[in-house]
Amino acid sequence: MPKERREHLGLRDKPSENNKIVPLSVIASVPVERDIPEPHRPLMTIGGEIGYGRQMWNRFWTAGASWLKEDDKELMMMICEQEDERAVLRQMVFKDANDWRARTGLRQLEKSITDNLSLLGFTPTDRARIGFRAQGADPLGEFRKRVEAKRKQA
Repeated sequence: MPKERREHLGLRDKPSENNKIVPLSVIASVPVERDIPEPHRPLMTIGGEIGYGRQMWNRFWTAGASWLKEDDKELMMMICEQEDERAVLRQMVFKDANDWRARTGLRQLEKSITDNLSLLGFTPTDRARIGFRAQGADPLGEFRKRVEAKRKQA
């Protein structure tokens, strides 16, 4: 049966023991010592202090240190520039609540930021898709381990 047909029916070949996929959560649990790269274009400043885009740049390069690569710099730069633009649009909306164009632009920009963050694995759904789980209690996983332990004892 062709591979495409098998996948359509939900029948997938099981990976061999030699080709096991290592979940990103295992890789991500190893501490990563890496400097935050400098943005290659200027980001907005507010009164001489770093702006929202630069704050996002620092925060997300730190949080995603285990999976972000040099190739992700341009997309992260675009997201941070969008965050600076979002700060300006928010001020416009707060000053004039009747400016529907600014409000609509703000919502579209926020959607775009969310989509781009998703591409880099910064939403819970996308972290799960790439195999990364936040550290913490996993009640279902603990239950499965207890059941497996009881089965081995019997």
